[in-house]
Amino acid sequence: MPNDDYQSSPRNLLITSADGQTGHLLAELLLDPDSADDFHAQVTSLTCLTLDPSKCSDLEEAGATIVEHVPGDKDGLVQAMKEGNIDTVVIIPPAKDNKMEIFKETFDAAVEAGTVVNTILLSSAGIDYADPKKHPRLTEFKEMEHTLMLRGKMHPDSETGNSPCIVRAGFYAENLLLYTKMSPELPLPVSEGRAFAPLALGDLSLLLAHIAVGRGPHGLSDQHRGQLIIMTGPAMQTPTELAKTASEHAGKPITYTQSTPAAAKKLLENNTDLDAAEIEYLLEYWDLVEGGFTGYVSTHAFHDITGERPQEMGEWWEIYGGEFGGGGKGQPERKRRRTMKAKAKPEPTKKEEDEVDLTEDVDEEDDEAEFEPDETVMKGADDDDVEELEDEDKVIADEDADDDDEEEEEEEVEEKPKPKGTKRKSNNPTGKNAKSAPAKEAQREGGRKGGKASASSRGKKR
Repeated sequence: MPNDDYQSSPRNLLITSADGQTGHLLAELLLDPDSADDFHAQVTSLTCLTLDPSKCSDLEEAGATIVEHVPGDKDGLVQAMKEGNIDTVVIIPPAKDNKMEIFKETFDAAVEAGTVVNTILLSSAGIDYADPKKHPRLTEFKEMEHTLMLRGKMHPDSETGNSPCIVRAGFYAENLLLYTKMSPELPLPVSEGRAFAPLALGDLSLLLAHIAVGRGPHGLSDQHRGQLIIMTGPAMQTPTELAKTASEHAGKPITYTQSTPAAAKKLLENNTDLDAAEIEYLLEYWDLVEGGFTGYVSTHAFHDITGERPQEMGEWWEIYGGEFGGGGKGQPERKRRRTMKAKAKPEPTKKEEDEVDLTEDVDEEDDEAEFEPDETVMKGADDDDVEELEDEDKVIADEDADDDDEEEEEEEVEEKPKPKGTKRKSNNPTGKNAKSAPAKEAQREGGRKGGKASASSRGKKR
């Protein structure tokens, strides 16, 4: 049921897997007092659930409450949620073999705590194409989503899950850093011609932060509540295109070499500290890429929710390129998450506006000058002649087409060449100037400002 209190009540957040890349980055963003989006001011309290508290000491110093998640201790989770009066849970499944069990335990604890209204689940893109036999790790995310979607029937007396949001994230660009020891090569287990759109982890964190602090009559903002959001990077790239972009922006040549799943598995086992389940997940995702199931881009939701564009891979490589061996122009010391929005282009000063307007007036007057009669040719012609030549189109348009006598006379005038100095037929029935010189000048000026645009000015406006 709608509740106005949800829109003004404190927001007590709990993030799971805070010791992992995604959870830790999201917590940092929410705790950052310098965030351009001011997330810090929108969060009353932040509790970080972690399997390894030693990796979250910096978050505790920043103001978060750190709670160790001991698998199997659901009562401890319930107690932590009650004590923190947690109303919003961001579930980030850990990169562990028992991620499904940990997810269920966390979700059940949220239901039993009785305080949780909003549930945000981080899932994986591509799971619709996952084969349970070939892709068991991807299929786990499908089961998690199903559990969350069934919340009403499973727990009709609990508000938990009635304000849900699911975010399916694509391939993390940061996973490419797993190959830093093989620099300057990217040995990927996919064929040339297969495409995917790498996603910057900082962008995913920004999206999750906006959703987590959003408020509405049912809990989460109505813009986010009940949404299934798919997020990828902004551009599809083949492995060769990925390596080319890397070489152009990382300041060093980086090449792509096609690997095999077996070789990729061995490489990750020998050169990373990833859990075996995470390696299995990566290989399954590469299999989706190889099967042609990742050739799409999905960024509209990110833009609509954050008001920003996702990070391009060129920019990403400029930040991380230095980690692919020595040298290059990578800048590891730079922040790798979005905390400050791009500065808006400053409004022009009064002086700049005057200069722009002056330039435009000069251009338009120059264009008009091309159509003014030459003074030498027009020497000796009276004002009536000048007026008739300048306003020829208007004179012809104003003539009475139904006056047969005038049409015949006009044809005769056009057929016979006029001697120099002969007056052209005036549309003025008096045969005299009806307008004074100041009036004509006003008409010319009006034509420059409010009449037909010249070819040049029309081009500028387009």
